[in-house]
Amino acid sequence: MFSFHVGENPTMTMGYYDKSKFKGDIHWSPIEYKYMFGIKLDDIKVGGKRLNICKGQESCLATVDSGSSVNMFPAFAQKVMHEANLPSTKGVKCKKPEDYGDLTLILNGKEFIIPNQEWVYN
Repeated sequence: MFSFHVGENPTMTMGYYDKSKFKGDIHWSPIEYKYMFGIKLDDIKVGGKRLNICKGQESCLATVDSGSSVNMFPAFAQKVMHEANLPSTKGVKCKKPEDYGDLTLILNGKEFIIPNQEWVYN
């Protein structure tokens, strides 16, 4: 077990989590790929619209990576994002960053919303 706190005074704990660092419920996800902390990715929504990014994929995983400042996706996911005119391996110009809406990761049946201003920048 490990946890990350990414707000004020960021910390990482091993073997426990600090209950004073969050509000609400914890959602546990089993590790599907132990070498990269891969967990089950069901889909991604942008602006409330499903991308069906994992459709037809035998294994669709998200990697919990505290050492990266960007989201990383496999080639099949990049293709879906490119076809939807979303930022993937290359930047995409837009009139207003707000045009994309929020990014929602659906991990192991639970939706995690990343507000627009946290994932789109110009």
